[in-house]
Amino acid sequence: MEFIVETKKLTKRFGNEYAVADIALQIPKGEIYGFLGPNGAGKTTTIRMLLGLMRPTNGSISIFGKDLKKDRIDILKKVGSLVENPSYYPHLTAKENLETLRKIYGVSKNRIDEVLDIVRLKDVADKKVKGFSLGMKQRLGIAASLLHNPELLILDEPTNGLDPSGIIEIRNLIKRLPTEFGMTILISSHLLSEIDQIATSVGVISKGQLIFQDSIEAIRKLAQQKISLKLDDSEKAWRFLLSKGIKADVQNSRLLLFDQKDKDIAKIVKMLVDNDFLIYRVEEEKQSLEDTFLQMTTEEKVI
Repeated sequence: MEFIVETKKLTKRFGNEYAVADIALQIPKGEIYGFLGPNGAGKTTTIRMLLGLMRPTNGSISIFGKDLKKDRIDILKKVGSLVENPSYYPHLTAKENLETLRKIYGVSKNRIDEVLDIVRLKDVADKKVKGFSLGMKQRLGIAASLLHNPELLILDEPTNGLDPSGIIEIRNLIKRLPTEFGMTILISSHLLSEIDQIATSVGVISKGQLIFQDSIEAIRKLAQQKISLKLDDSEKAWRFLLSKGIKADVQNSRLLLFDQKDKDIAKIVKMLVDNDFLIYRVEEEKQSLEDTFLQMTTEEKVI
């Protein structure tokens, strides 16, 4: 597997405090990598180091297979970013704002229309930015980061402060970029529900440490399914199932079955009824992704 971004033992210390400690990011080519963690976990510090805006205390950063320390200029020519709020000139139009950047990048004038089309702002190209909604300003910021046709796009909390329609606009835009333009995207957020709808892979950071890194499917599997049975004697039923080699648990006078297939649940229920257990209720319970995330970040376990 080809990794567009790879860090080894990446560390940033401020005095005696570690903002980031021994981070080993691996971002595969063409993926939308969700960089997830509570506020203050070290996401922005990591992103600033990836963009060369902050010098690491220790460790290495490799982007496009090159060492950031040695090939910083060449690497950053192929990286687009939107960190915190986009900067713009409110008295200028969307097109005029992009023109100031186009001259710096040295790309053709046609590229302005192209990026405005990508972010769905072409119809307001000649409107002054001071009249834009927050969502439109964020999309203009993304348009600016796409001007030089980057291979890697880094977005730090791009949906922060947006209303639901603005969030959906940004989400749909981000999901289009890898398939239509072959980009790899790193997007940070403190909301697992948001990352779950965008990302294909995910890294979870807590108190400066990377505690999880895998596909989005892998983190979904951690949201455990449970079947809860209310019986006349849960303890006795639990011992009975154990004697049959069936794993179960008892909590709050309920019998819990974990990750069983539907047909197996039906067999277990029939087995209990056939052995004179009275079953009053059978319910499905599922731990939400948010609960899983909260559990991971509060327990600080490497999963």
